[in-house]
Amino acid sequence: MTDTSYGPIQRALRAFVRDQYAANADLTLAQIYDHDYAGYRVHPALLSFLHEQRPAVRRVLELEQRRAGDSLERLFVATTQARIYQNYQFLRFSAGDQLQLRAIYRNYLAGMAGALATPAMPAEIGDRLRVAILEHFAALQNFVADLVAVQGRGPIAAPAVCEEYPPRLQLDLLGIDLATLRGPILDVGCGSQGRLVRALRQAGYAAFGIDRSVAPADDLIAADWLSFPFRPATWGAIISHMAFSNHFIFQHLHSRAAPAAYARKFMEILAALQPGGGLYYSPGLPFIEQFLAPAEYSVTRRPVAAPPAWQARYAGAYADLLGDTPLYAARIVRRGRAG
Repeated sequence: MTDTSYGPIQRALRAFVRDQYAANADLTLAQIYDHDYAGYRVHPALLSFLHEQRPAVRRVLELEQRRAGDSLERLFVATTQARIYQNYQFLRFSAGDQLQLRAIYRNYLAGMAGALATPAMPAEIGDRLRVAILEHFAALQNFVADLVAVQGRGPIAAPAVCEEYPPRLQLDLLGIDLATLRGPILDVGCGSQGRLVRALRQAGYAAFGIDRSVAPADDLIAADWLSFPFRPATWGAIISHMAFSNHFIFQHLHSRAAPAAYARKFMEILAALQPGGGLYYSPGLPFIEQFLAPAEYSVTRRPVAAPPAWQARYAGAYADLLGDTPLYAARIVRRGRAG
């Protein structure tokens, strides 16, 4: 079988993968960790397909293990990460986590290929696959257990969802007047679709975005903001709505996290502004803004309304923890004249 001849089989397997992820999209990380998979059974439609196409599927799985780039392993890893980010946005995969997750899915594909190695009736194939799948689930649970050990079970048990907001809403909330906005513009945490970047470029601005979940393009960079190099005096405006500062607050409040890395990156982002350029973000960061040198930066706060129930329950607690309420949009301008 050539690389081109197994296309229909590969597409069918990809469809099964996407359907399975869609069926479990609402599970939290804690539910995945706690789930009892002992009673798992292979879906009848998948079992029938694998039985009817056993030699071709096995060959595809063997070829997939040697492919780079657009492979089932890559699909598994990328979709797993995206689902976890979507459900629990404050999690960050280290380089070691990435390698471990790739190894888990490489072994999973090998186990599935082994289950299809010899002819058998559907029931027997189902039993073989069930063994491979249960071993895979056990490996995933161990992986999640390691993440829980680092992040703490409490935050992971409750979803911290990730959302992409309409461009107009972001601009209005941050108090950005397009007529006075300077370029080039960088959206930090632009989301998987880069919606604000697209809107700004349609308005004629040189706009770019970075996000760990975005599909790379000329104006969109798939990157983690902690590893992204913010070059000094590069950007006329940097925007980050419900992204970098939201994560910074989380890091600041949880002792198992890494607030120092975010503090250093925050100062690096400010240094990446051109003289006269502005950083726009929400929620606010009162615990670090107070230490900015007034001779170098001006800080403007724009209050953001919140539901009364939220105010009554959380506003005071956040003010105590952070030194002030973070419920505002901030604009920090780097003093000096543009060259």
